[in-house]
Amino acid sequence: MAFDVKGTFAWALIELCERKELAKITVKDLEEKTGFSRPTFYNHFKDRDDLVQFCYKTRILPQYEVEEDADTAEYGQSDISAEDIYEWMVEELKSMRKYRKFMKMACSMSGPNSLWVYMISESRREDLEWHKMMRDGGLTKEMLEASDYHSAAGVYMIIEWVLADMPIPEEELADKIIRNRVMDLPYALRIEDENNIYMKIKRMMENKRK
Repeated sequence: MAFDVKGTFAWALIELCERKELAKITVKDLEEKTGFSRPTFYNHFKDRDDLVQFCYKTRILPQYEVEEDADTAEYGQSDISAEDIYEWMVEELKSMRKYRKFMKMACSMSGPNSLWVYMISESRREDLEWHKMMRDGGLTKEMLEASDYHSAAGVYMIIEWVLADMPIPEEELADKIIRNRVMDLPYALRIEDENNIYMKIKRMMENKRK
């Protein structure tokens, strides 16, 4: 079995963040922590920002697997329930709280390859793919703008929560993000199918208020 070099660097960075500012952590620090050489680091990562993104993708974000069959293969119309979406977001936020020092320092850093830029761009990309499949590829300019807006809005809410030292429970933040998304996004995307996942989420949030 091959040794997980990238994973070792990821855990090393997260552990170093417990006692040192992320902005001050150097490749030399990572060499000393892992026992790997500088060339080994650059064989796997472009720079520290690249490692930070890898940490976020593989150590912070929970890894989900969704099983689909021939009857539920349409993206966005799978066996995922509205409750699944809410629970996954809460789990993601709890993971961020677990590694709060890393997350706060990473979200505080600026630059074109910083974590918050990556989080927003990835959210927009993933949502765009999902919405294109929902609409069978046909998105108007207004739909594209709505997709972008709601993707970025959700991430900004998370980043503000992280930078403010996570003042409210994960469940409360997840509730706010999801309500913001389903407030008018189904209308903007012209979703009329009551079985669409967004419509299911909207009904779930309405029922929670009762």
